[in-house]
Formats: sequence, C-alpha cells, structure tokens
Amino acid sequence: MAQRLWSRYPDHVCLWKMDIDAYQKSISTIKLSDERLNKLNTITAPNLVPLVEELKKRKRAGYQEALVDEMVHDIN
Repeated sequence: MAQRLWSRYPDHVCLWKMDIDAYQKSISTIKLSDERLNKLNTITAPNLVPLVEELKKRKRAGYQEALVDEMVHDIN
C-alpha cells in the first residue's frame, strides 16, 4: 500500500514508521509466506528498499499496531 501511495503522490506522501527501526520494534513471530515475500520484489520506493531487504532477511511480519503508543507520542 505504501508503494502505491508513494507512486501516485510522490511529492505528498511521507512514509512514517516505515523504516528498519520501526520494523524491529513491530516484528512478530509470524513467518511471511513465499507468496508475500515475492510481492516485496515489486517495491521500488527508495525509502522502502532497505526495509524490504530486512523483511526478506528475517522473513517475519511486522505490524504497525505495535507502534501506536510511539505514534501517539510523536503526534503530541
């Protein structure tokens, strides 16, 4: 979804909490299927490429719901 938004509105989208640090804080025990890992090959947004490589290496999902408290703190 982030890739599609960035592709459509590159000058207006700010990818927030979509980096390796945020991923490490949100990583789960759920393994990514080969199908989901293969979908990562379509990601070309420069800011997402390092995250994609980390996801491929760890093969684990990350969920932004784990970052809600941090996000609220950032907003405040």
